[in-house]
Amino acid sequence: MILRDESREKISEIIRLLQSVLGEYAVYGEIIAQLHSENSELERINTYIFSLCQELGVPCVVNTNYHYIKKSDKEAWEVALAVKDGKKIYEMDRRQPV
Repeated sequence: MILRDESREKISEIIRLLQSVLGEYAVYGEIIAQLHSENSELERINTYIFSLCQELGVPCVVNTNYHYIKKSDKEAWEVALAVKDGKKIYEMDRRQPV
């Protein structure tokens, strides 16, 4: 939603809805701790999430968002993503790991 430039009010409304359904203390903001140079949008997204969580009083957690430990496992992770999404590994429109 942030990448699609949804309004801050709309995102806040969704967070409040989640809190009403799941409970106020069951909803967290998530900051992804990776090099911003590897994902150009990450710094903007993290800053946005952090400021919104502060504004709404929502706790924030930090996640490294790693899905494999050894670099040699990258291809296996890409295959798993493709299978999950019903795609083939050679399809260009398949989801790419971040």
